[in-house]
Amino acid sequence: MTQKRAAQKILAWFMNVIVALAVLLVVLMFLAPRYGISMNPVLSGSMEPALKVGGVVVTRLITLGEVERGDIISYKIGEQRITHRVVEVGQEGGKIHFQTKGDANEEPDPYAVIPKGEQVPKVVFFVPYFGFLADFMKQKANFFLLIGIPAVLLIALYMRDIWREARKACQKPVPDSKARV
Repeated sequence: MTQKRAAQKILAWFMNVIVALAVLLVVLMFLAPRYGISMNPVLSGSMEPALKVGGVVVTRLITLGEVERGDIISYKIGEQRITHRVVEVGQEGGKIHFQTKGDANEEPDPYAVIPKGEQVPKVVFFVPYFGFLADFMKQKANFFLLIGIPAVLLIALYMRDIWREARKACQKPVPDSKARV
């Protein structure tokens, strides 16, 4: 095998991996919310070192009764999403509430988290640095650069292989159409 052929195979394999990861990411983005799973970027250092800035937390909805002290939950105040650790679980007036605190913060949050529904998102997984990539991919030019160009290259490689096979098939001699007995 020549070096050129080996480089082409490596490039084709690399393109396949990129396209597969892109398809997986898109599938996750569209299907995960149907099952109570969501992904949110970590935008502040309030949870460091457990959750570093630039990462992504993957959350799953759990019932309020499942939340325990030490769990990391995610909630919204207005339009701002906050992801902090539960330091106390309480109940007042028949409603469950949580006292939260960022790991890097000195004091607990000055408010109690009172969920509106019967479920709350709990952090089940953390992907470091993926938030930077997700933020980078939000811009159309960057998305095209990381997904569009490799996809076009992959399609071009497949089309080239198909073209070569079609040319080989056309160059083969046609068998004699007369039947022999």
